[in-house]
Amino acid sequence: MRRYLLVISIILLVTNSLFSQNWNDIFYMETDADYALEEKNYEKALDIYQRILKKVPESALIKFKIGLTYLKTDDQQQMAISYLEQA
Repeated sequence: MRRYLLVISIILLVTNSLFSQNWNDIFYMETDADYALEEKNYEKALDIYQRILKKVPESALIKFKIGLTYLKTDDQQQMAISYLEQA
């Protein structure tokens, strides 16, 4: 019984650490994308936001940021509509 409890505890700890690492990566990616957006490097910002969206497809904030970035481009404003509607 103790062995099973120990195994379950170890699995939960490992899973939890992997999950938190994923959110740390996403946070740093979002920070990089926000910086690229401020620097008017829209292609780089879009690339990073799209990679984040693949990891967290239900994020309304990331969809909003993608839509906002598309609005700031010179030739891709139409792409913004679907992202902003989903956000």
